[in-house]
Amino acid sequence: MKTPSPIIFINFVVFIYLLSTSPISAHNKPSYQIQDAQRAIIIFNLAQQVTWPENNKKQFKIGVLGNDKQVTDKLKMLAKKRSLKGKNTKVVKFKSIENLDDIQLLYVNKKSNFNIDKILSKIKSKHILLITENYDYQSSMINITLSNSQFQYEINTELLEKEKFTYLPSLKKSSINSSEIWRTLYETKESLNKVVIENKLQKEIIKNKIKEIEYDKEKINLNKRVIEKLSVENSLKEKKYEEKIILEKKLEQTIKKNAEVINSQKEKIRISANEIKLQQTYLNNQKKQVSAQKIILDNQIKRINFQKKTNLTLLGLSILLFFSLLFIYKGYLTKNRLNKKLEEKNLAIYKQSKVLENKNNELEQFAYIASHDLQEPLNTITSFIGLIKEDHEKHFNEIAKESMNYIVDASVRMKKLINSILDYSRLGRTKNYTIVNTQKLLLEIKSDLKSVINKKNASIALNNLPKIKGDNTELRLLFQNLISNGIKFCKPNTNPKICIDCELITNNTKTKVWQFSIKDNGIGIAKKHEKRIFNIFQRLHSTDKYEGTGIGLAHCKKIVESHGGDIWISSEVNKGTIFYFTIPFS
Repeated sequence: MKTPSPIIFINFVVFIYLLSTSPISAHNKPSYQIQDAQRAIIIFNLAQQVTWPENNKKQFKIGVLGNDKQVTDKLKMLAKKRSLKGKNTKVVKFKSIENLDDIQLLYVNKKSNFNIDKILSKIKSKHILLITENYDYQSSMINITLSNSQFQYEINTELLEKEKFTYLPSLKKSSINSSEIWRTLYETKESLNKVVIENKLQKEIIKNKIKEIEYDKEKINLNKRVIEKLSVENSLKEKKYEEKIILEKKLEQTIKKNAEVINSQKEKIRISANEIKLQQTYLNNQKKQVSAQKIILDNQIKRINFQKKTNLTLLGLSILLFFSLLFIYKGYLTKNRLNKKLEEKNLAIYKQSKVLENKNNELEQFAYIASHDLQEPLNTITSFIGLIKEDHEKHFNEIAKESMNYIVDASVRMKKLINSILDYSRLGRTKNYTIVNTQKLLLEIKSDLKSVINKKNASIALNNLPKIKGDNTELRLLFQNLISNGIKFCKPNTNPKICIDCELITNNTKTKVWQFSIKDNGIGIAKKHEKRIFNIFQRLHSTDKYEGTGIGLAHCKKIVESHGGDIWISSEVNKGTIFYFTIPFS
């Protein structure tokens, strides 16, 4: 003979406890209370055979969805005597699926009318074990049903594994694994329920019939008593018949007197009724007059209200018109005052522009005369040095030869500087602006610098270059100087890479401008030298290392500013430089 397992023994003890703690004694216990106790036990047993993926909370919480008070009470009673997963158990009731959080197990009966798909969607990835009752086969994680006073269950392994639950093999072994068996159990349960309901109805009908029979018996007994009473009364009536005749005669006389009084009262009532009708007619006429007066009064009130609104509107418009006229007059005075100031400022600006124009003309004329006059003695010096070197070089020692070479180089450099001054003075004097295709212009510059580009193995990339309004010659010089610098000021054993780009932006003065950028991978410029590089004849390196006059970037600055733009740089030593300049959008 097999010894019962500890779990079965514990369940039996708990079952007896649940029955004994109910108000009705166990032998008189209704079947539905026994079923509630069984339901609570099977929910606990099923939970013991499942392992949660994350179960680090100090308390195990069971949620009951719906208004099933009996199930909730039984689960709470069982939770007091039995733990789950070695933890204290708490039962929580939920009326909706909105706040299904902080629980490990959820029970719901189909009779509560909750949609199973919505429940599954709500508890998805929350590691909540769903135990349902009487739902369709394989629609829940674990589904139970009552058949022949015993609870059966089926499990959906796919849903359990999807939510990362593990379970004992015995759980699956004891479950129903066929939809046909489940349907049979469910249909059996439904038929049993129907039979129970029919039996209850039959019992009620029988009780009603018994009550009707008892009522009929009482009625018969009552009739008997009435008949006996009537027979006694009949004998008494015969004795008092003569007395009744006398009384009836007296009564007849009294009735006649009362009838006369009633007739007189009726006449009075008729007269009063006529008077009331006349008063009612008068009142109705008064009501009609009051209604007519009310309509007239309402119309008058509407007219008065309309007049008030019209007056208020006219008043508001008058005030608005007054302030508008005041504002216009004030604006007119302000405009006159500003116009006078503007005329004065324009006159001052005109005078200043005339002065500046004269000074610029004088400076340009001075620069041209100075540069032209400087070239004549320089040409003489260069010519005589050439003659001396040609005729007497053989008589010179090494020091003298080297000195002569220095003089020649200095003369050439001086000539270049004078030419650069002349070029600088000419920049911005002409305003012969046309539409310049910068993409085409840069392709021409690349062709002009082909020998230098090939020698240095340089690459030049052109992106998004627009058509702009400006002086073609000056813009050519601007791009050529910036590209030449990018090729010249490059680290040794490095192939120069230059990228030219442009975009249309809105500057700080809310004006649209073309912003060009010329990026190179050269030696870069230190932060302290960024401002002085655009000054004329400013060099950061010796002529031995990088040749040039140091006026190229000064030319660039003057060209950009004469076109109404700005020029600046962003650079980092040994990482390259980006030259930015803007040209107004047209």
